[in-house]
Amino acid sequence: MTAGNFSLFSFAKKMKKSLGILSCMLLLIAMSCSEKAATDSESVYKNKVALVRKAYDSNSWENYKSYFADTVSFRFSDGTVWNISSDTLLSRLKYYRGLLASNDNVAHNEIVTADSATGDNWVRSWGIEKWSDTNGKADSILLQENWRFNSDGRIVELQVYTSKAMQ
Repeated sequence: MTAGNFSLFSFAKKMKKSLGILSCMLLLIAMSCSEKAATDSESVYKNKVALVRKAYDSNSWENYKSYFADTVSFRFSDGTVWNISSDTLLSRLKYYRGLLASNDNVAHNEIVTADSATGDNWVRSWGIEKWSDTNGKADSILLQENWRFNSDGRIVELQVYTSKAMQ
């Protein structure tokens, strides 16, 4: 009887250990899947920001209106705020970009953060913008941008902070 009880006890102990190992493995698998999903969604937002930057650099907005919500808020480092329709926004961006001969936005670092309360995602970006005006004069600024995407994946806000780049 004692040997039977001992073997049942031993079997239960082994099962408990096996279940613990199995639980840990399942947890690790679930975590890696969630990290992959987060990485995939992060790349979607980063890619949208990169494409909008390219559209600005080339001043060709035709394919990017769908990236913006119906109303967009742009906040500039000088305190200017535009709360305007996406049509008006794209018209203004096209006009201001048209004042330049060339423009090049380069992001050096980007992170994506999520707001669990609103479902919004933010792309926070640091980089440099270089341009030449129509007279050939070149200039540049350092940028820190915060792009907010709503739960539908559309841009609803951009905050732009600038500093004069060192020459």
